[in-house]
Amino acid sequence: MRKLLIAAFVFSIFSATVCFAQEAYKTDASDVNEPYVLYDSSINENSYQQTNISREYYSVENDYKNVIKYFNKTISDSEAQIIARAVLYYSSVFKLDPILVMAVITVESKFHSQAVSPKGAMGLGQLMPGTASIMGVKNAFDIEQNIYGTAKYLRQQYDRWYDNEKVLDLMLASYNAGPQAVANHKGIPPYRETQNYVVRVKKYFRFFIYGY
Repeated sequence: MRKLLIAAFVFSIFSATVCFAQEAYKTDASDVNEPYVLYDSSINENSYQQTNISREYYSVENDYKNVIKYFNKTISDSEAQIIARAVLYYSSVFKLDPILVMAVITVESKFHSQAVSPKGAMGLGQLMPGTASIMGVKNAFDIEQNIYGTAKYLRQQYDRWYDNEKVLDLMLASYNAGPQAVANHKGIPPYRETQNYVVRVKKYFRFFIYGY
């Protein structure tokens, strides 16, 4: 019963689409060449005009924040809001579904911005130092920079495989194992970590959309 209630809760939260995010910010990747400061602690439901965010969009942002807090029990309201706003904004910039970006970050770090893997991957999207540098991320532990790099790298992998019927599998595998490994194996590499990674991200992606 508890799982059903959680599923219904998440399903209602993620009913918003990437189109809604694009409408809120009216931007695209050609306008953004580096991370942009989005968060202002003075912004709240009554002062949303400061960033041209509608009340409806503010509500969606708040729902994303609540999902972030569900997965990371120790995160503060302000940090969760920064993450939510950055996910929605950079998903819009790079024309990605924000639900997919949320699924990736859920698997990568459970929304712990200071997470470090045994291999040295850093931050919310677990960017490796080399990848972070190529994406233009100077500080991978900075929330907005990390989500910028995460979304940008995901978009690059989508562009690499967009004409393949298994584009989602391949872009996720590329994010995890690197695009060259995917190209060499002509599909998801035979690495247990990568195979499990693709399954887990797709599971959260489906769960956030459909509630199961």
